[in-house]
Amino acid sequence: MLAGEVISPLLEQYTQQLICWRVHRRAVHDQAGHVFSFIFYSSKASAVSIYQQLQSNQLLAQLKKDQLLLKVSYDPLAINLGATLADTSDAAWPESVRKNLAFFYDGGKSNVAGSGAKDEAGYSGE
Repeated sequence: MLAGEVISPLLEQYTQQLICWRVHRRAVHDQAGHVFSFIFYSSKASAVSIYQQLQSNQLLAQLKKDQLLLKVSYDPLAINLGATLADTSDAAWPESVRKNLAFFYDGGKSNVAGSGAKDEAGYSGE
């Protein structure tokens, strides 16, 4: 429901502004519980706009009201959380994998001009 009703319209609207993106669902029966993440890299201006749309989303508000969604959180935009996309990958992985894994998740497509995102400083939203 979150992917189809909330995230899909954002992807349609911001497809050209997103450097890369992915969704991740964690479904472990432990204290952290189930977590749905929309992880993306974009300009700060696009991230602000996406955050505003999520904060005003009626479905998210209703799911929170009904306690079907316990929390919606956002990475702060005051700082760049990762100097490169590779910073978000497991440090134990080879650097070539860390630099390119985000684009593999995104189907190999990149909206970054030039040879890749290794030098891009995008803002992440989760």
